[in-house]
Amino acid sequence: MYYECCVCKKTRQDAILHHFPCTEKRLTKWLKCLNRDDLKKASPEQISKLFVCQKHFEKRFITSKSRLIGKAYPTLFTEDEISSGIASLQNTENVDPQTDHSYSSRKRHFDHTYSRAEPLKG
Repeated sequence: MYYECCVCKKTRQDAILHHFPCTEKRLTKWLKCLNRDDLKKASPEQISKLFVCQKHFEKRFITSKSRLIGKAYPTLFTEDEISSGIASLQNTENVDPQTDHSYSSRKRHFDHTYSRAEPLKG
């Protein structure tokens, strides 16, 4: 059925739904996290019609406008994980902490134009 989470079957009236990613690398990661054989065998056309609700993503993957950051992937599946917002070790063991920098996706800007080049005389 359209417009429902392929994990928990919540509809868009009950939760915010997110499309599967289009890029092959991110799609492979999502399918690995979801660990469902039926999705691994699905065609790209079938996958393009599927959704995962926001409840399956950690807060670090969600922007202030309820959108997913570029490197987001589903990690919360059990009721305990969803209520706490923390993935179990089992769901995060495939993530290399050395290369997963999605937790700091904001770019910082330092404006130093206010400082003077010359010391003040006085």
